[in-house]
Amino acid sequence: HTLVSERSAAPFLRAGEHALRVGDERAGGTPVLRPSVLASLLEVRRRNDDAGITELRLFEFARRFALRADGSHDERPVVALLSDRPADPEAAMRWMRGTCERALRMLAGRHADLRVEALPADRRDPWHSVEAAVACDGRAVGTFGILAPGALATFGLEGTFAAAELEQETLMAGY
Repeated sequence: HTLVSERSAAPFLRAGEHALRVGDERAGGTPVLRPSVLASLLEVRRRNDDAGITELRLFEFARRFALRADGSHDERPVVALLSDRPADPEAAMRWMRGTCERALRMLAGRHADLRVEALPADRRDPWHSVEAAVACDGRAVGTFGILAPGALATFGLEGTFAAAELEQETLMAGY
């Protein structure tokens, strides 16, 4: 669902961004357009956890939204991925990197120039404790990393979760 609660949106707002609220009373407790598709995937993961499903890998093609400080809004189509296996953070990062690289190779070909750059703490999104940027043929495609405990706690989850958001328009450009 594109609408989330303010609480679910909060961990996914970058510096200078604000939640984009809808003015429809029917939104009820979910009046915010999600600033990250990961907010929706984490909600799905929590519901499955509550139902006793302990191992799950999820993806979604959808849009994320944010309100910038200047009053303009940002809307981007992304593919988001979420996995809680493997439990070791290094192994989870390797798995997510491999997943992202495989998707890019399928789209861009095996000779594409793929680059992964570990991001220092001051350049990470606030919801990642570890993060890397992905580029293909010189174009920034997105990021992947290990979700921070604070972001997970918002959804009542614990453990190691690897996640990625890749820009659909960049992924598909020229392919």
